[in-house]
Amino acid sequence: MPSSSVSNTYPAHSYGRFPPLSAWPYAWLAASLWATERDRAAVLALLREAAARYLGTGDAFWRAARKHAEFLGVAGDAEFAEAAAIPN
Repeated sequence: MPSSSVSNTYPAHSYGRFPPLSAWPYAWLAASLWATERDRAAVLALLREAAARYLGTGDAFWRAARKHAEFLGVAGDAEFAEAAAIPN
């Protein structure tokens, strides 16, 4: 799928076995898009959505998500860390 057709409001929560407010479908979709498309804008939007669904955990979400093999190359990227920052 071309990156231009990716919607930043992709309803990842409607697929799989995750509860509607789970961060992980968004994180995995972001990891997949990063690995295949390198569409920074779409990936950052998905990370922001995931972080918003992972409320109250500090930076626990990004500490976990950046361990995905797809994100190892950007684990220290400030823009990725900011997008995945969890609002307190």
